[in-house]
Amino acid sequence: MNKLLGQVTKLEPKVKTLRQRRASVITHWIKTQNLREAQYRAGHRYVSSTEAYQINDLEGLAEDVERFHPNG
Repeated sequence: MNKLLGQVTKLEPKVKTLRQRRASVITHWIKTQNLREAQYRAGHRYVSSTEAYQINDLEGLAEDVERFHPNG
């Protein structure tokens, strides 16, 4: 796993951990598919586990607002 993380980090320096990569993939699935499909693909037993990743998208939105808002 460390070797894989090293290869991924070379390609994309923003990636710090494999857990971070997994979270971004699950967040992407939630945005592009329905919640149940994302739950199945992530291997979560409970939908509440998958719903926790919806918060990641809100944090990204808040960052974008701060960065691109004309008054910011």
